[in-house]
Amino acid sequence: MDRGRRLVRLAAAGLASLTATGVLAVVTVTPASAGTIVTPRNSSWAYINSATQTTSHLNEAGDVPVGAVTGADGRQFKARAYFTFDISGLRGAQITTAGFSADETRADDCVDRAVELWETGPVSSATTWKNPAKERQRLGAVGYIAGTTCPSPYLEWDATAGLRDALASGETTLTLELRVPAKHEGDAKLGRWFANRVLLNISYNKAPNPPTKLRNGNGFGGAVTDCASQAPGPFLNTTNPTLYATLSDPDSSDQPSGELAIWPVDQPDNRTTFVMSGEPSGSVGQTRVPDGALVDGGSYAWQIRASDGSATSSWSDPCYFQLDTTAPAHAPSVSSPDYPSGIGSEGQGIPGTFVFTANDPDVVGFAYEWYGYAPGYVAADALGGTATVSSAPPQSSVDNLEVTAIDRAGWRSPTTDYRFDVSTTWPTVSYTGTPAFGTPFAVTFAPGVTDRPGYLPVSYTYQINDGQPQTVVAAADGTASTQITFATPGFAQLSVTSKGSNGWVSPANQSLFYLDTTPTVSSADYPESGDAGGAGVSGSFTFTAKMPGSTQFAYSFDSEATTQTAPVGQGGTATIDWTPTAAGWYELDVWTVTADGTASDPYYYFFTVG
Repeated sequence: MDRGRRLVRLAAAGLASLTATGVLAVVTVTPASAGTIVTPRNSSWAYINSATQTTSHLNEAGDVPVGAVTGADGRQFKARAYFTFDISGLRGAQITTAGFSADETRADDCVDRAVELWETGPVSSATTWKNPAKERQRLGAVGYIAGTTCPSPYLEWDATAGLRDALASGETTLTLELRVPAKHEGDAKLGRWFANRVLLNISYNKAPNPPTKLRNGNGFGGAVTDCASQAPGPFLNTTNPTLYATLSDPDSSDQPSGELAIWPVDQPDNRTTFVMSGEPSGSVGQTRVPDGALVDGGSYAWQIRASDGSATSSWSDPCYFQLDTTAPAHAPSVSSPDYPSGIGSEGQGIPGTFVFTANDPDVVGFAYEWYGYAPGYVAADALGGTATVSSAPPQSSVDNLEVTAIDRAGWRSPTTDYRFDVSTTWPTVSYTGTPAFGTPFAVTFAPGVTDRPGYLPVSYTYQINDGQPQTVVAAADGTASTQITFATPGFAQLSVTSKGSNGWVSPANQSLFYLDTTPTVSSADYPESGDAGGAGVSGSFTFTAKMPGSTQFAYSFDSEATTQTAPVGQGGTATIDWTPTAAGWYELDVWTVTADGTASDPYYYFFTVG
């Protein structure tokens, strides 16, 4: 059997040891519910012998002798072997099992075997036959094993007690000795040789780490607060809060669970305990406090320790919180000297002062929101006190400011809907005639606010569609005039804002225009939407261009399947003659084209030939 597989089997099934009669028996070991299996090799080896009683044989190449053996020179001597393991990484571990495994490489007699395993003191270059390592305890012996090969490719001893003893003594190394019992140490039939590399098959468990990162979770919204290390702590809003902690274990494969204890701060002995389910090491565990453990208005502490099923960590430091499970009963009051409720005053975008009053002793702040806009928050000046904000109504006509009080535990009060009238403040825009595509026209901007110092415009900024904003300086009376040209046909938006001497920028006045570039079509012979003429009866049509710079008309009597052109003449017109070949319904499409190829929108002229 492969040694690696053999060691795994041993970890699950047990270790070999001798009974009182010397017969090899299997000690069944129940696997731990948590822990780690490691199979370290020895870090050093040595042997001592009676032939060289003052010589140390430390880490010499080759196999090591045990008992009475014959050397290369033909002389017989007695020997003992030592194997040292580094156990510094097992500090604090609970040892479940430790199996020592050695390969027997040579045996003078296969019927008789009596090899003992001892825990000893450390071995050094001063360890000799005359100065052997101090034997501390006999751990077991292996004798004849019926049905096995000889020499045996492996022999096993239970070294659990020796490893536990070394760790309990605070040692960082474990030295194990193989020898023949003292009264038989000179018996040549019992002498044998072992490979100098041996194994310890260790099953151990380390206690979980004390839990860290304790946190408290509120009941609604999932709000989580960091742990307070001193009373009274933050307010929570439910008697079933969710508690969080990070659970970890030095044995990375373990999934530690948590034992929580919670108690009233003034009754530390009145502890309620419950369990946080196991999670992979390093994960955040969570659990809800069960019904009946907490009451509204109480002040509590809690702590947690972790368990892997075999070992338990120390308790964490306490975490504190208070309970408030009752929402404010009354909506806050709202008032404003600048925007009195229901009265028209100030204007859109002009900041005003608003005062919020709690009407509840537990309120710590206020959430406020202009209807349809992002919310804000302001803290009260004291518990159950007031708060003052400066805010500008974003809309004209009637505006709504919604205000809600928030208490220490995050509970929200009923909402106050504060409504008032708001005048418009955007600038006015006036112009003469009908704006047309490509033709400059004069516009005048006038202030939307005239009676407030600092708000009279010193400039206006206008923008056409997504074009580059343009700024014009206002006159002393706050007005400004300029020329505007719409450079693209179709729909166009003119957006204008004013800027006061105090830096205030007004809301935008947005005007929408449609810049019609379609030519007009008229015919006395075949009137639009009429029924006239007949097959073979010629008629004339007059086109008039609207788009500046048009050089020719393009037209089609068959939905643009066949397009013809005519030059734009004096007065922007052209007249064409056309003779229908058959009676019926017709569509005449006409558009204009500039010298650079820009086409107008088409005009669709419908008529019927009798």
